[in-house]
Amino acid sequence: MQLTSPEFENGAVLPISFQADHENQSPELHWSDVPEGTKSFAIAMHDPDAPTGGAGWWHWFAYNLPASLRSLPKNAGNPDGSLMPKDAVQLFHDGGSRGYYGCLPPVGDPAHRYILGLY
Repeated sequence: MQLTSPEFENGAVLPISFQADHENQSPELHWSDVPEGTKSFAIAMHDPDAPTGGAGWWHWFAYNLPASLRSLPKNAGNPDGSLMPKDAVQLFHDGGSRGYYGCLPPVGDPAHRYILGLY
């Protein structure tokens, strides 16, 4: 499978709209090359560089996305889930709420990596 976004390139600095202290919106996502027989999808966003003793920080996790789905709009990870497909579930992120929690490395930290995964 291939996961892409029209809002940033792989390895690039994320736009400010994805930061927790700004617009705090999840990015628009698209995927392709889906294996035959796929039953559903899950999306996750993880920061392996967060200073948490090695566990990193989970910014977003949503599952039960329909197998027919090939994209999510910008801000689909809003806490009320209104832009997610029916029956999709957003789990609690490491900040303690449901939905997307944007990037917000501690002041003085070097740049963090944010890994978006499609499962």
